[in-house]
Amino acid sequence: YSDIFAPVIKFVTLRILLAIACVMNWDLHQIDIGNAYCNAFVTDDHILMRQPAGFEQYGPNGEELVCRLRKSLYGLKQAGREWNSLLNEWLVTSKWKLTRCRSDYCLYYANRGGKVLIVGCYVDDLVITGNCPKLIRDFKADIGSRFKITDMGELKWILGMEVERDRKKRTLTLHQRKYINDILDLFKMQDCHPKATPADPSARLSKDDSPQTEAEKAATDLTKYRQMVGKLVYLMVASEPMISFAVSQLSRFFSCPGSKHFAACRYAISYLKGIHHEQGITF
Repeated sequence: YSDIFAPVIKFVTLRILLAIACVMNWDLHQIDIGNAYCNAFVTDDHILMRQPAGFEQYGPNGEELVCRLRKSLYGLKQAGREWNSLLNEWLVTSKWKLTRCRSDYCLYYANRGGKVLIVGCYVDDLVITGNCPKLIRDFKADIGSRFKITDMGELKWILGMEVERDRKKRTLTLHQRKYINDILDLFKMQDCHPKATPADPSARLSKDDSPQTEAEKAATDLTKYRQMVGKLVYLMVASEPMISFAVSQLSRFFSCPGSKHFAACRYAISYLKGIHHEQGITF
């Protein structure tokens, strides 16, 4: 194989999709495609694998046989790309003939005499909206006849984000309160004192604060630091842009963080506790 990249919907595209549905008061639905990667065929590659334990078969002379993959499996580096190609082919060539958005390859849309259907794809999670509930139902029925799907109904959760919607007030709130709670639990900071800002205004982080000796470097929990910052990065990209500056500062010291950098990380997490109940973006 030569290519392994597979696109997913951008967070900014997803937020625009939710905003449009909120403003236009359209239905928002979600489906999950089961065992998505196993649907895709291995088209261009000759891939062999050992037989699964307990299912071995042998040749006429007792020689060990191997399997040639006809379909993709989880674990193949190109599996995501094969699945995305199959899903894209169905969306654009089936009777729906959806148009693939040029600015985001995981957004599809169609306009049939004023009846609009929009589909956003993140691997095997599909967010569906439009101005015609029957069109949405028909689309879900058709894709369910092609793939094994779980109809999640109205959109409540997507990519670790909770969607709270009030159709009467025409508002939609996207937040990650559970995710923040998980961060506080993971790093044992449930009882920390909430901070008013994402970063300490008086703190100045630099490489001079990094460990200088080999003994200091060996004592640094590099994995924990990267885990803390990685959690903050996901939160920043998804629903909390206000921590962007703090996260950008912390991300500069992935290779060799010191105690001051750890303190700045904990400061940012303490800020999250303070905004927990009002966290998120409301459309």
